[in-house]
Amino acid sequence: MSAELPFHKKVGPMKLYAALIIAVAFTFSPAYAEESADLFGSPMVEESGQMTLDGVRIDFWGIHALAGDQQCWTMDEKPWPCGEHASTALKHYVSGKLVRCKIKETANKNKTFAQCFFDSDDKTHDIARYLVSNGWAMDNSEQSLGLYENDEQEARHKRRAIWTSRFQTAEDWRNGIDRYIKYEMEPEPDSEKSAEVTKIAPPTPVIVQPVIVVIKERDKKRHKSEKKDDLSSTATTEEVDSSIKNTDVYLKAREREMEDLAKKEENAKILQ
Repeated sequence: MSAELPFHKKVGPMKLYAALIIAVAFTFSPAYAEESADLFGSPMVEESGQMTLDGVRIDFWGIHALAGDQQCWTMDEKPWPCGEHASTALKHYVSGKLVRCKIKETANKNKTFAQCFFDSDDKTHDIARYLVSNGWAMDNSEQSLGLYENDEQEARHKRRAIWTSRFQTAEDWRNGIDRYIKYEMEPEPDSEKSAEVTKIAPPTPVIVQPVIVVIKERDKKRHKSEKKDDLSSTATTEEVDSSIKNTDVYLKAREREMEDLAKKEENAKILQ
């Protein structure tokens, strides 16, 4: 009686390898993803925190989204349609994507919470994380247990979307409750730079010598130098004294000339 061969020897190594490849391909195929997810298909966005997928209206699990018609107010009290902007951002983000959602919680027939993803560029993208990290939603720590807390902090630190404004929760907005989210707003980048500039010491003032004095001193030195060079070593004392007197007369005349020129320039400036 012959012993029975093991399975891998019966089918051969090549056939076993081919079967393994088929199994892996099937595991990561869209059909398998559809079966492993509770909901699968092309989404239709209702508003920033809600969409319909595979005929089921779902709310994103783990976040506080904005109402579709919600308004926010800038620090100078200018209203802007933050809910509409958030919905538009979500529509662009999931446009043309095949989305899969895992139902996490069902409050009632009309309230289904799900965590939703899509694959792109060899990466898996969490749709709720996109909304929080871009400032279109807040982390719901009661559901997520802080899953999106770091994303919210990043959005707040970088002043994205609602984190530049005064805003309410979607529930308070719908119920007309005049209550707002309390948080410490990060300073604007421009204001930080201007604050740094004000700390820099002002430049030291440069004292400019008047033009008249500069020219007078220059001409005085030059004229004296020229006269000294002209005097021969055999010149008498009287000749030297006479030369010095002539130099003083020249400098006084030159000084009066420059003062008259300066006055004319001042008058011309006044007339302009």
